[in-house]
Amino acid sequence: MRPKSKKTSKKMFVSMVTLVALLVSLFGSSAVSAAPDTGTVTGVINDLATNSPLSGVAVKIFTGGDGAGGEEVGSVVTGNDGVYTFDNVPAGKFYLNIVKEGYLSSNFIPNGNTAVAGDVVTVMPYFMEITLVHGIVKNTQGAEIGGVEVQIIGQPYYVVTPETSGYFQFSNVPHGIYTLLITKPGYQDLTESFTVFLGERARVSLGDITLLADGETPPPPKTVIELTANRQSIEVEAGQLTGVTITAHYSNGSSADVTPRVRWTSSNPAVVEAASYGVFGMKEGSATITAALEDKEVTIPVVVTARPKPIGTGTVTGVVNDLATNAPLSEVEVRLFYIPGGGGIEVGSTVTDTDGTYTFNNVPEGGIFLLFRKDNYVPGNWMTDKKSINDETVTIEPYNMAFSQISGSIRDTRGFEIGGTTVTLTGTEYQVTTPEQSGFFQLNNVPLGMHTLTVTKEGYEPLVTESFSVVRGVSVYPSDLVLVEEGELNPKTILFLTANPSQLELQVGKTATASIRALYSNGTNGDVTSKVSWTSSNPSIVNVSSTGEIIGVSEGEGVTVTAKLDDKTVSIPVVVMTTSGSHKTGSVKGKIRDLETREGLSGASVSIYTGEYPGTLFETVVTDDNGVFVSENVPAGLFHLLVEKTGYVSFHTTPDNNVVNENEVTLIPDFNVFYSQVLGTVRNESNEAIDNAIVRVNGTDTVTTTLPRSGIFSLINIPDGTYTLTITKPGYKDLTTDQFTVEKGNLYNLNTLHMVATGSGGGNNGGGDGGGGNGGGPGGGTGGGTPPVTTPTPSPTPTPSQKPEKPALDEKLIKAEVVKEKVQKAAAADTTVSFSDVNANSWSASAIELAAKIGFVSGYEDGTFQADASVTRAEFASMLVKALGISSTGDASFEDTQGHWAASAINTLKANGIIGGYKDGSFKPNNEITRAEMVAILSKVLKLGEATGDSKFKDVTGSWAEAQINQLAEAGIISGKSENKFDPNATATRAESVVMILRLLNVTLDLGLKL
Repeated sequence: MRPKSKKTSKKMFVSMVTLVALLVSLFGSSAVSAAPDTGTVTGVINDLATNSPLSGVAVKIFTGGDGAGGEEVGSVVTGNDGVYTFDNVPAGKFYLNIVKEGYLSSNFIPNGNTAVAGDVVTVMPYFMEITLVHGIVKNTQGAEIGGVEVQIIGQPYYVVTPETSGYFQFSNVPHGIYTLLITKPGYQDLTESFTVFLGERARVSLGDITLLADGETPPPPKTVIELTANRQSIEVEAGQLTGVTITAHYSNGSSADVTPRVRWTSSNPAVVEAASYGVFGMKEGSATITAALEDKEVTIPVVVTARPKPIGTGTVTGVVNDLATNAPLSEVEVRLFYIPGGGGIEVGSTVTDTDGTYTFNNVPEGGIFLLFRKDNYVPGNWMTDKKSINDETVTIEPYNMAFSQISGSIRDTRGFEIGGTTVTLTGTEYQVTTPEQSGFFQLNNVPLGMHTLTVTKEGYEPLVTESFSVVRGVSVYPSDLVLVEEGELNPKTILFLTANPSQLELQVGKTATASIRALYSNGTNGDVTSKVSWTSSNPSIVNVSSTGEIIGVSEGEGVTVTAKLDDKTVSIPVVVMTTSGSHKTGSVKGKIRDLETREGLSGASVSIYTGEYPGTLFETVVTDDNGVFVSENVPAGLFHLLVEKTGYVSFHTTPDNNVVNENEVTLIPDFNVFYSQVLGTVRNESNEAIDNAIVRVNGTDTVTTTLPRSGIFSLINIPDGTYTLTITKPGYKDLTTDQFTVEKGNLYNLNTLHMVATGSGGGNNGGGDGGGGNGGGPGGGTGGGTPPVTTPTPSPTPTPSQKPEKPALDEKLIKAEVVKEKVQKAAAADTTVSFSDVNANSWSASAIELAAKIGFVSGYEDGTFQADASVTRAEFASMLVKALGISSTGDASFEDTQGHWAASAINTLKANGIIGGYKDGSFKPNNEITRAEMVAILSKVLKLGEATGDSKFKDVTGSWAEAQINQLAEAGIISGKSENKFDPNATATRAESVVMILRLLNVTLDLGLKL
């Protein structure tokens, strides 16, 4: 049972262990007939956090007293009073199974769990919790340690283990990432990080946690010797989720739940998928799932059965508004997920109409949450309390989007949130007061630009934050929002640093991270990982990035990585081992946006450099129409990026700040690029940085401030022209710079500008220490040099064979010269686009690469192209419109394409007379397209002469598309299969579609491509 306890910073002892959760289906009460030797069992279910009764709880009663097995006697669902009652319970031992969606389920063995014949047994109240974190503290001999203080740092969760036990637990910890601090006199302090997930993974077992006695030497690094699963095999219904726990057994004899840390793969994702939140049955069939950690793995067979009856579905609809105007917002991307007992499964995505509405059909019954995104608005997610209901339409409350946002939590020096604080955007009327029980605040639709916050509360010293920038469409989280009580000693000093883990064992090419905490003179502690600087005693064996990513470079030992803050350091011993097999690689994926429009930037070159800065160029890729880039098979380890595009300032990502992990996709945060930049550093006469100085571009409304501690300022997207800057700061004379010229695509560095203090006899230096515009980026230190470009030599244009008439593109539909320039530019680009499943020697490899460069096809999320996969009629329509740049000349559509993802392309082709659909007025967009249908569509964009001579193919005589097939064959646009066959009714593949379109362009535009 879970006795009630409150979250508090005072010492309290843990309650008893919650037993194994059972996922059950919820039914009504089981009817039983009266019988002798039976009694009545009754009780109440409460919410642990609120102490209020819980309705809708499914309670089952079983005979037996061991919490497992036994015979089910009955089942009920609690009403508004939270009460359950079972009559006719056989005399003897019993236990209860308690389940409610959104809470942790449990088997509950009450104290004195014995039903009495002819009597009523009232069970003590049971308290349900949403999450549970627990573990056992032991010494190096494996004995439990009592009287240990355990707290979640920065949160009001604190317990002391009983004197005879090392067990601890915390209930209702919110979902998120946390760190434990475990202390006891006579032992070394220990920190341990963990994550609380949604759903079934909300029950977090930290396993055995080992404390070292003072002066005790750490044992040898533990390694994983085996992974085991709590289920040897799994059977799950299609559309349902079930849980599985993975335990790692270490070389030092300990074990721990590592489910959130393992990498999951499925032998057939179409049948079953697996992730940290559980195993999800996709469709009926058999497959295996594999969990891997380091070099160990465990495989579990899974059988997915058909559901006894189809899951009920309903409709979900709602509206999105602009928070400032309350007007409907169109073109908002809305994604809907449903929650089958755990993490979200995406149902689909849509875009709001002009009235701001969105609608999802066929949403499985159950809980849902939504994600909202629109350029120039702050993205958001909403875990609504509404549920999808079978055969019903559920309307969600309106969601309001803001164009800017500031949010954060106000805490005291111990890390506890402070309620009732007033947060003001300094100098404005924007103000909010935090709730009495929480320090969280949010300010929406605040003016763009540089700001500070003023935070006040009676009994605390007022706080004015460092300045920060508010940008359209971004949520800003100011740091160091800590209030100091009046009279509290401040500032606090660091006594020492601790590292978690305290030692590491890595494989070559693998990475790890460590968290660093500081213990302060006032008895508080805090995570300072983001503030420390890192060094390695031997970078040739172990390297470490500026953010603390530790990389195994080569085999070796006796190496340490050291974190430093102020004058305190902590070192972590690292051993690096080799692994058998080929060179380890991963992938890099990201998106480049135009800062001004917030839209994805196509055609930007992204160069990947591996190793320590400046690194070695691995490859250069080009962003697609949506600004997305992907680089495959990147060597594991450090890398950085160089982003370039004509008319934009080139820039490097922060050197040594990104790491490729083996067999993983490293997702890079979106980069916003800009078309001009002016940089500089403001210092005083002693060459000390001046922060928060105001920098204005004369003749414009552009203004910024210098950054704290560095004095650096940056001005972006200034229009072409000649300007001066005026820099002001109280206590200093105003400074006006010399003139400088801004041109699109260039960076102008004013370098160091010196301000003179008021009263000093000297004058300000407005000229800086240098300057000059260039195309380089600010972060890399190389000036943004472009790798040498080798222009490929085009193949000779083949001499056309004698045909009745050379085919040409229909100039009424297609701008041939525009298309030709686009294709030639893509073909000459010094970049490569590759897919993991396309062999460089395959017949279609060069065509697929060129098509991807042009942008009318792309690969899948997993880096594959799937050249042999079939193509639908909608997909081919989309390819053709993109490749030829066809635009609509009128309004036309089919009945079965309205709302389809490719409706625009299909309508364009119909409006231009290229497609006509079927006799019943439909287009059948999701049907697979045949080779004959593809030829018929291609022939409509060409001017073709009559075919001469006999057909080249034996199997097209009498075909409805015989004439078009022969025409395109004579033109050299199509070729057959073996034995003079064209196979007109065969389904076309992705590779065939790409090659046909490119051959059409090659022949009609005289491109001279080798396809």
